[in-house]
Amino acid sequence: MRHKSPVRRRRALLASLAAAGLLGSLALTNGFAAEPEADASGKPQDVRLLDTLTVPAGTTEFGMPFGGLSGIDYDPRSGEYVALSDDRSENGKARFYRLRLPLDGAAFAGDKPDLDGLTVLADTTGDPFAPKAVDPEAIRWTPGGKSLLWTSEGASSAGQPAFVREADTSGGYVRELPLPKAYAPVRSASGTLTAGVRNNQALEGLTLSPDGSKVATITENALVQDGPAAGLTAKSPSRLLLMDRKTGEPEAEHVYEVDPISDAPTAPLPAPVGTYSADRGVSEILAINETDYLTVERSFASGVGFSIRLYWTSTIGATDVGGKEALSGTEKPMPKKLLYDFTTSGTDADNVEGITWGPRLPDGSRSLVLVADDNFGFNGSVTKFHLLSVRSGLLAHRTPDVNGDGSVNAKDLAAVPTAGPAGDLDGNGRTDAADVRLWISYTRAFPTAQKPPSTVDVQLLSFNDFHGNLEPPTGRDANLGSKLDPKSTPVGGAEYLAARLGQLRQGTDTSLTVAAGDIIGASPFLSGLFHDEPTVESMEKLHLDVTSVGNHEFDEGTEELLRMQHGGCHPEDGCFIEGEPYDGAAFPWLAANVIDRDSGKPLLAPTWVKKVDGVKVGFIGMTLEGTPEVTGQSGITSVCFLDEVQTANASARELRRQGVEAIVVLLHEGGVQAGSYGQCDGISGPIVDIAKSLDPAIDTVVTGHTHQPYICSLPDPAGNPRLVTSASSFGRVVTETRLPVDRRTGDVVREQVAAMNHLVTRGAKDADQTAVIDKWKSLSAPLANRVVGSVTADITRSETRDAESDLANLVADAQLAATSAPERGGAQIALMNPGGVRADLVHGSSTGGEAPGEITYAEAFAVQPFAGSLVSVNLTGAQIEKILEEQFNDSGTRAPTLMLGVSKGLTYSFSHSAPVGDRIDPASITLNGEPLLPDATYRVTANTFLAAGGDGFTTFAEGTDTVGGGDDIAALTDYLTAHSPVAPPGTDRVTELP
Repeated sequence: MRHKSPVRRRRALLASLAAAGLLGSLALTNGFAAEPEADASGKPQDVRLLDTLTVPAGTTEFGMPFGGLSGIDYDPRSGEYVALSDDRSENGKARFYRLRLPLDGAAFAGDKPDLDGLTVLADTTGDPFAPKAVDPEAIRWTPGGKSLLWTSEGASSAGQPAFVREADTSGGYVRELPLPKAYAPVRSASGTLTAGVRNNQALEGLTLSPDGSKVATITENALVQDGPAAGLTAKSPSRLLLMDRKTGEPEAEHVYEVDPISDAPTAPLPAPVGTYSADRGVSEILAINETDYLTVERSFASGVGFSIRLYWTSTIGATDVGGKEALSGTEKPMPKKLLYDFTTSGTDADNVEGITWGPRLPDGSRSLVLVADDNFGFNGSVTKFHLLSVRSGLLAHRTPDVNGDGSVNAKDLAAVPTAGPAGDLDGNGRTDAADVRLWISYTRAFPTAQKPPSTVDVQLLSFNDFHGNLEPPTGRDANLGSKLDPKSTPVGGAEYLAARLGQLRQGTDTSLTVAAGDIIGASPFLSGLFHDEPTVESMEKLHLDVTSVGNHEFDEGTEELLRMQHGGCHPEDGCFIEGEPYDGAAFPWLAANVIDRDSGKPLLAPTWVKKVDGVKVGFIGMTLEGTPEVTGQSGITSVCFLDEVQTANASARELRRQGVEAIVVLLHEGGVQAGSYGQCDGISGPIVDIAKSLDPAIDTVVTGHTHQPYICSLPDPAGNPRLVTSASSFGRVVTETRLPVDRRTGDVVREQVAAMNHLVTRGAKDADQTAVIDKWKSLSAPLANRVVGSVTADITRSETRDAESDLANLVADAQLAATSAPERGGAQIALMNPGGVRADLVHGSSTGGEAPGEITYAEAFAVQPFAGSLVSVNLTGAQIEKILEEQFNDSGTRAPTLMLGVSKGLTYSFSHSAPVGDRIDPASITLNGEPLLPDATYRVTANTFLAAGGDGFTTFAEGTDTVGGGDDIAALTDYLTAHSPVAPPGTDRVTELP
């Protein structure tokens, strides 16, 4: 047979291309061939899942657990795989296995892998690794199978570096390939990681170029100095590092963007971890050719599981960032294309961490073998091997950048016939028309430059019920409690809240920070002393965009709320800082359902619209309709409070008339649930019925008031799920919500909405918030640190306000002492509403350097921060009994049980099993040992809120012959001074009957 000369053969190829019109008419987009229209004719899938082999949990081989498989590589010469265990020498020695996975056609032949051996890895000392001294992640054969390259993530939190090492086939240390300086963990003086690989998010991926000359490794997420880890809305710019295998010298680095987390967590991890967990990163990389790779992106959310996606990516056209200590954010990342999604295929892939090319399949297609790490049984994971096929002609053995100019275009196609080995795209050892056809097919499917996404992922960061807690809450409020957070993590404080918000905003330009009321009011001393002007300054510096009003925004009346919004010095106390008059809030308070009685218009703006990356998001702000029942009446007589549902639905219609389709309600009303801080276990309360009635046009509801954290999905009137969230109180929790808004319709894509609650842990502090706190502390210090008395032990509130408490009783005792003199009111009884007791008196706390047990003015102020007044009134014994009955309320407008603090001398019994309205035993009510007479008149003291019928104690408002009794905080401090050391008064004044 005569063979054409190479020159004649090249001419023939070019002639055939010209004849087909391919060179002249090939459409190109951004340097890549344009993708064809979607084919509905049923063409073969690019990637298919053929089979899965599952290894039973608890399997042991060679005396060690067979698990933790985080890397795998195939040797086509021997048909043997090597699989690396990520055992940190805790369950067994750090090790790798040799195994076989024989195929029967296009499926695994057996029900378990055939193990050939186990090899223990040695440290540089020649000995096996000590426990926790290594975290193996990826492994690859070197050419000829003479040695192996493998990675360890290290442990940045413990100062343990990540590395790439070479080992001989017996596991012995050969050498280390040095990483660039940018990868080395760097910590500040306080211990915060400021640069280098993230802890447990380092070198998960490793691969060799097809000819074995180059080594590529990739970080699971961004280096600390480069950007954020992947979040619900934020991508993470990880780095792909290319090194010369022989010299170890770095040759190039490129940015690979990790997609946002797929799902939000719905439950905490099992004990002993107990926290909510969600992350996403590159768990492995596999070379296709010199420039192209497959990446495995693994997303995990506790309570949901794993989402595994396989991408095709390339360095062609991506910026080389080699040598950069930190990214600027302007670099062009590697283009990528989704090839296969296990989730949409209906497969539980589990924790996939390894991928390798497998043997050629009977139909000629290439196979991929993936392995899932069982985490040694934690959280129910098991070892799995997945067999996939890749369509022939989809991926080329050589780069499509045939002429090596860094782009893919018609010049490469023209170069194929003359490129020699570089033109042998199909890897059959020759360059012919098949390579031309492959180039055309390959580049049409090639990962093009990223198209603009069809949605804008708006990040909503929300909180509620901050109540002026600039400094970290103390005592019981220092954490969420063991029920909501089994670890009782210390949380809260403006410095930490602002820092957490800053962390969550990283990597996204579409972030909005919103709140659902009670940002001010019932505030601790530092803010309350200055009528919450410090809190407004704090909120401005943490970049609060908008908030609704809550009931406590009305504590000092509507005129004071308007001053807080618009500015001006306090009408009585004046300006607190000379030359710095209060200039109002830079953020709007929304009050759609608070209507001025004279004008008939909302007291403040009802809605607020923000345009974010080309889409509009509208907000409706409201407080609970029942605000008058939980707020002092004197300051709100000029307004009325409308139904929440009717108001929100009318406001939503108005927003839609303005062209706003993405709508969020900020509502200061909520519910109660029985789960932990990120769950929605048996949600109950007013929010349930409200949410079910809100217009389906409303896309999500941010709530508050109950001080509960939850992430709920409640049906709208159309039966579609809708997100309802709450973030506890006092700045201890932040809710992060991903709100995808369709660019075309402007509406929220509900099925893609996700949210999670983040604890505001006390790590890094925000410097701006520290400056705000220091500024106002210096003004308040002389009064704040004055010792007013002492206690013998902690005197605490009732956690849920539904039980008698030492502290509420103590406050009642103090108020009785302050008003018992005839000229002060002549009181015989004092009653205290539990919601007015806002902090505990803690024996061990020291806010101003005082001795244990000593109580400062600031600590006493925090107990009663409302600046309220006391009044004494005449009430009959029958009216007092009725007030005690009003502790129990089934109307749904407030908590069903609110146990009043009662002063010494008053005792009574009740039964929870009796009907509401008949729970108090009248005969049991005594005063100083004598029965309370229904027709007799008694002098009773309370604060003005309770005396006006607040919290549903409406009978109190029937009192007559009112006499003022001074300030409530003065009553408490005077009592502490006169009676110190004060012991807990006990909780034996109220007896619960069966």
